[in-house]
Amino acid sequence: MSDTQRLQAIGDSLWLVEGETVSFYGFPYPTRAAIARLGDGALWIWPPVKLDAALRAEIDRLGAR
Repeated sequence: MSDTQRLQAIGDSLWLVEGETVSFYGFPYPTRAAIARLGDGALWIWPPVKLDAALRAEIDRLGAR
């Protein structure tokens, strides 16, 4: 994985990340996750995508505020 940032900010407290394409009944199906910062500063991630070291580091940099 490259050092390219994968998280895309789409709001003050909302990010998207593109995951890999998986097979769904033989058809290619792209995956995506949304990450939201909740009112208490915690992060909520839905649905999960494959978490590699680079993506984990990006999420960790968001931290809880």
